[in-house]
Amino acid sequence: MHEIVETQRSEIKKLEATIDVADSQIEEQQFQLQGVDAEKQILGTQLTRRHVELTACFESAKMQTHALKRGEAQFAAKVEQLSRARGRIEKFQKELHLHKGQVTNVLSVTTNG
Repeated sequence: MHEIVETQRSEIKKLEATIDVADSQIEEQQFQLQGVDAEKQILGTQLTRRHVELTACFESAKMQTHALKRGEAQFAAKVEQLSRARGRIEKFQKELHLHKGQVTNVLSVTTNG
């Protein structure tokens, strides 16, 4: 009977040692979990900031695209105005050349007549 008690005491000590190891592993894992949780919170905050920055970039790009399209339309209108103005200038130059010829003819008739 004494041997059984000693065997059981030995088993109890082994189980207590196993429990101590398991407890220390639990503590280590809890410590690691806290670190992972803190890192998760940091990464979540960074992700939120990046999302806000990205949203602002897309909004800025959208506004710049709109401004660019508006500028392109204005440029096209100015090119059209310039083209019409050049057409009028050519017309006036032809008229001027024609009128110079008429003035020359009138002067030569007046001088000869």
